[in-house]
Amino acid sequence: LNREIAGGAWCPSKQLSASYSGQEWIQVDLQELYIITAVATQGRFGNGMGVEFAEEYWIEYSRDNGTTWNKWTDMNGDYVSFFFIILT
Repeated sequence: LNREIAGGAWCPSKQLSASYSGQEWIQVDLQELYIITAVATQGRFGNGMGVEFAEEYWIEYSRDNGTTWNKWTDMNGDYVSFFFIILT
């Protein structure tokens, strides 16, 4: 976090827009079953001035080595999406 290495962020292959929604992802293999209780994300650091960040994302998981992917749901079975609000 808070670094400038390699541009200071992971970036999609091209800029997302109304005409290109992309299908970009980051995949993490934890090697074994874990209970995940929190996820933290950070936009591009940009020497403390970066304004690029994911406005929305969701989490999918697989328990069969990536054959089947399931969107994370809440206790009611509703899909969970993460939205961001900029606080100034």
